Amino acid sequence: MIIQYGRGVHSPSKLYDICVKNGIKCNIYRFKDTLKDDMYKSSLIISHCGAGSILEALEMEKPLIVVVNDSLQGSILLYIFFRNYL
Repeated sequence: MIIQYGRGVHSPSKLYDICVKNGIKCNIYRFKDTLKDDMYKSSLIISHCGAGSILEALEMEKPLIVVVNDSLQGSILLYIFFRNYL
């Protein structure tokens, strides 16, 4: 499991502890120059509603779960992508 949590206020340390306890390899980081390598290696992408993340996942034809953050522009982005890609 790879977790990039960027500017998130809460560290996913509890999730990391659960992974370690259950023998699941887990890598957690805030930022990298690019997420493309991690995205290519993944079998599922869970993302906030960032346009770049969504477009990259669609271009890679990866299964994608989008979590909307209404305090950002999530609602309008979801509308645009569902209208154009589904």
